[in-house]
Amino acid sequence: MKQFLFLSSFLILQSITMGAYASPNEPRNVLELSANPVLVKALYSHTENLLSGVGSVAANGAIANNQGNAETQRWGADLIAAALVTNRDPSTGIAVTLFGAHLQQADGSFGVQNNFQSSSFFIESWARALLLLQQSGNPAYAPFIAKNIQPLERAAQWYVSSGEFEKQDKKCNEFTHRCFLNASALGETAALTGDRQLADLAEQSAQKGLQRQFNEGFFPEKNGFDINYNAASMMFLSRYYMICPNHNVKLMIKNALRKAGEREAQVVSSNGELSFADSTRTGIDQKHNGAGKKGFDTKGIINAFVFAYGITGKQEFESIAQNIATYRGW
Repeated sequence: MKQFLFLSSFLILQSITMGAYASPNEPRNVLELSANPVLVKALYSHTENLLSGVGSVAANGAIANNQGNAETQRWGADLIAAALVTNRDPSTGIAVTLFGAHLQQADGSFGVQNNFQSSSFFIESWARALLLLQQSGNPAYAPFIAKNIQPLERAAQWYVSSGEFEKQDKKCNEFTHRCFLNASALGETAALTGDRQLADLAEQSAQKGLQRQFNEGFFPEKNGFDINYNAASMMFLSRYYMICPNHNVKLMIKNALRKAGEREAQVVSSNGELSFADSTRTGIDQKHNGAGKKGFDTKGIINAFVFAYGITGKQEFESIAQNIATYRGW
């Protein structure tokens, strides 16, 4: 109980501090960032849209007959967000998160089949799931949050001390979105635990990714623009923004999101149709599909524009997200 009271106090203080930097209509936390009407209508009111291309959820919380891949369970936080902003029971999202958490080994890892990429995806989702439940203000979730804090921190500490963070960090030089994945995973964990080392590493990762932004506005993936991964960078960077304690970095992020969104908008037609023109990975990557096609991450792109709208206030971004959803039939 003492641990939960400490966490509550920490998050309340953080919310007050960050609120001083926010514009009047800016979301105050990750839950409010998710509560946009475009997301609610297109994704959160329809689980089949949210999980399109992912797979169904079993009674035990496993996604797509998962046999032990932590990354596959990263959709737990999204399902929790969907339930909370539509006033539904988040138990399915909690079960998905718990299935991933139960894969954790004694040393904090998730087993040999979960490398740095799989682990970072799930740590980010796990931390975000707890933040979302905390930010809902419902005391019924307090025991679940308190029980998960220590295992989550152990996972993050393993990720850093084992060298997995370093491996992911090196990949940032080729795949910028991983800088922001690191930033959100460690930053969200630090927001829950107050761990200064994790917070510092999160800011370090965010700064590294920001420095890689091209003059044209995009975050490079394989040294060029990619519609899916520029959006992924925007999405993870937006989540980090919501828990970033550094005012100057927040201002840098806001400007970076505006520029990245403007570049992303160039490959969305006025009716919401997406184009992989000039993309370095989407539509032309032989590694992912024998036909040379890696499909559009429509969900991620919609999220990226909605989040950028919430943080920058640029109305065009929300309109683009709505057009994409309408074109998709969502």
